[in-house]
Amino acid sequence: MLLLFLLCASSLKAQMPEINIKQILLIKPNSSSEGVLIGASSDECVRLLGKPDEISDYYSETDDDMMKLYQYGESKLYFLKGKLSVWDVLDSRIWVGQVNGRIFKIGDKLISGSVRPSDFRGLPITHYGGKSRNMGFAFASINEVKNDRTYLDSYFELLFNSKGVLFSICMGDK
Repeated sequence: MLLLFLLCASSLKAQMPEINIKQILLIKPNSSSEGVLIGASSDECVRLLGKPDEISDYYSETDDDMMKLYQYGESKLYFLKGKLSVWDVLDSRIWVGQVNGRIFKIGDKLISGSVRPSDFRGLPITHYGGKSRNMGFAFASINEVKNDRTYLDSYFELLFNSKGVLFSICMGDK
C-alpha cells in the first residue's frame, strides 16, 4: 500500500510544471544585462532596480517574522533578514525572466486565436478561471520552483485576464 502511494505521489510531482529558480530574475526594463534573484540583498536590488517608491515593515505570518516591503509602483518585493524572499510584480516597472533570454512583463498577451491557450512562452497554462491571492483570473500558469534538482517551498505564477493580458507575476511561498 505504501509503495502504491509513493508511486502515485512521485507520478503527480513529475506531472506538475516546474521552473528553475535561476531562470527567474527581476530585471529593470530595457536592461538585459543584469537581474536580481531570490536571495539577493536589498542593497543589490536597489542598485539594479533603482530606489523604491516606499519602504515599510510587513509582518509575515508564514515566517512569523518582520519583513521589509519595498514598493516599486504597484509591485512589491519582500525582504526577510535583508534577503529577497518573495515578490509580486503588478506593473511594468519591473520585468521578470532571464538575462538576455525569455522575458515576461505586465501587459504581455497570450497568443490569440485559441479559446483555451495551452502555453505562454514555454510555460504551460495550468488553470482556466479562478482566484489566486484574491485576484480573479481567466488563465494562469502556476509552476513548481526548484533549484537544480531540489524542489523549493515556492511557486512561480503568471495570471492573465479574460483578454489574455498578463496582469500579475508572482514568486511566492507555499
